[in-house]
Amino acid sequence: MKGFAPAQNDLGVMYKAGTYGFTRDEVEALKWYRLAADQGNSNAQANLGYMYLKGWGGLYKNATEAGKWFKLSADQGNASGEHGLGLLYEFGEGGYHKDKDAAIGLYRQAASKGHKASIERLQKLGA
Repeated sequence: MKGFAPAQNDLGVMYKAGTYGFTRDEVEALKWYRLAADQGNSNAQANLGYMYLKGWGGLYKNATEAGKWFKLSADQGNASGEHGLGLLYEFGEGGYHKDKDAAIGLYRQAASKGHKASIERLQKLGA
């Protein structure tokens, strides 16, 4: 189903959080994220990556699949995708070798865009 990918991602966000009158439903969020991600929406790709990384929405945790989506997102300059990819490098998950320097580089890219979790990771790593 094709549609307006930014709106599909937004629906996923609302279902995931249970905001704006939506009942919290991770399975429904997953459906909307996937529709938008498959159309190349970088926000949805990052969100889908986190669903796989955390095992939300009825998914089994799958860092390799998370990495696929984070990479697609990060390649478009998305801060959340860069952060997610940084996590995989920092902790050596999803087929990414543990590489603190690569993680710090990705966190810095995301932090330069105001990504708070990346700023926190940089502080924790002393970078």
